[in-house]
Amino acid sequence: MGRIEWAIWANVQAVYGAPCTLMGGIIGVFDFKNQWAAYYAIAISVIVWLVEYPRSKRRKGNTPARPFQEYIAPIWNAFGPIYKFYYIRFIFHLAVAIPLFFCLPTILGGIFMVSSGTLYFVAALLGEKWVPIKLAFGSGAAPAGKPASQGHISAPPSQPPPRAPPKARADNTEELQG
Repeated sequence: MGRIEWAIWANVQAVYGAPCTLMGGIIGVFDFKNQWAAYYAIAISVIVWLVEYPRSKRRKGNTPARPFQEYIAPIWNAFGPIYKFYYIRFIFHLAVAIPLFFCLPTILGGIFMVSSGTLYFVAALLGEKWVPIKLAFGSGAAPAGKPASQGHISAPPSQPPPRAPPKARADNTEELQG
């Protein structure tokens, strides 16, 4: 059994928590106490989503990139260690979560941020780092080590199952022709 990659769990938790935080902020604007926390939730949810949208490369290297990740990742990659080390993300997510607990509809978003921050802390303790997925801009190229034909859709089979192996089918067509 392989090792758990905690950073991927944290990333998914934060990416899915950002829209939840946004919705809680929108609901919190309408006649709830501490509306400032609702406005904060709206603003911070967009920031968290943009920070967390690029996916890190897995250890095996078979990570599918998110759509348009090749445009966002170089911006964050330019920040160097501030973006790559998960201790900083741990502190970021915990700091972001504190004001979310002051308005009722944004509490669930705060729970998402605390849990993703905790998962980033576990990832940092285990020595994980953010590694960008190498993709060319707009090329739709496959990740390194993958065949270029990965995105190619092949034609559907011409014969319904059960099908004979390709070699047996080739031998059968030779016998029919000869």
